[in-house]
Amino acid sequence: ESSSTLCSLLESSSTLCSLLESSFTLCSLLESSFTLSSLLESSFTFCSLLLESSSTLCSLLESSFTLCSLLESSSTLCSLLESSFTLCSLLESSFTLCSLLESSSTLCSLLESSFTLCSL
Repeated sequence: ESSSTLCSLLESSSTLCSLLESSFTLCSLLESSFTLSSLLESSFTFCSLLLESSSTLCSLLESSFTLCSLLESSSTLCSLLESSFTLCSLLESSFTLCSLLESSSTLCSLLESSFTLCSL
């Protein structure tokens, strides 16, 4: 009878050991699950930072294109101003030519008067 009781206790002990082993396996799986969750959380954080950085970079690129457009407009304005200065220079030359022609006309008039005087 004692032997039977001992066998029964051993059998129960074996069952308990098996349950404990299953429990440890379950704990190990849970630990792995928590580790995986932590990695996923880190991955989401990294993705969020990447998206935020990407948005900032896009904003900077947009500003850069705007600046380039403004520089292009500035170049066009400078070209127009250069053309305007050239036109002003041509007008100045034209006024000088008109002044010379006016002086020439006066000289011609004086010469004509001189010839008339000589003729007299």
